[in-house]
Amino acid sequence: DWRNAIITVLSTAMYSLLALTLAARFFGTASVLYGQGQGIGNLFKRPHRQQKYASLSLGMLCLACLFPATFIWNGVLARTAVVETSGSEIADAAAQQSLLAMQLWLAAAGLVIVFLLIPWAITAFHRVRFRSGFGISKTSAVALIAGVMMGIGFGPLLLQVISWSSQALDFVGLSDEATSDLLVQRGEQYVERIKQAPIWMLLLSMAIVPAICEELFFRGLLFRSFRTHFSPWKTIF
Repeated sequence: DWRNAIITVLSTAMYSLLALTLAARFFGTASVLYGQGQGIGNLFKRPHRQQKYASLSLGMLCLACLFPATFIWNGVLARTAVVETSGSEIADAAAQQSLLAMQLWLAAAGLVIVFLLIPWAITAFHRVRFRSGFGISKTSAVALIAGVMMGIGFGPLLLQVISWSSQALDFVGLSDEATSDLLVQRGEQYVERIKQAPIWMLLLSMAIVPAICEELFFRGLLFRSFRTHFSPWKTIF
């Protein structure tokens, strides 16, 4: 579809422009455009002293590693889906539940590997302190209660954003009624399928682990690496 191709090209160009802008801001325009000054090899040299936070270039390196690692792990999950389809004639409910549990644990393990283990290995090589680099600190009970209330309150807002997104896709002609019905059907099938798993497994693999991993990476490592070079408002933006 030519519309999807245009979206792909434009999004790739925007990501490339953003990466070039950040690199020029950090290394200097002359270094990026003409190869003067620091080179990419400095990212693979281990410093002699410990660092409190990851640098901007190190944070961008972790972010760059995030995309291929995610694609690879999604491929692993897709293979388990193929196994499930090829073995759909299995009538044993225990076997089906075991396969579902394996897929849930694989999804959770992928998040831990992609968002925690790989960034931790990169930052540990560069002698970044784990607690300060990933923003791990003590918090108060009031902050925990506020976080729970915000999580509950943002549920309806998230549903509204999803509804607006669907309407926007319909408006620009990137979705039709047949596609919407197919997505709804597959969503209902997925919900019926995951109901077979215990509630504690669903909470752990689909709520707790993703929340912890993504918060430690984005609001912890990446946020603090941006703060080493940008003002608070620019970092938030």
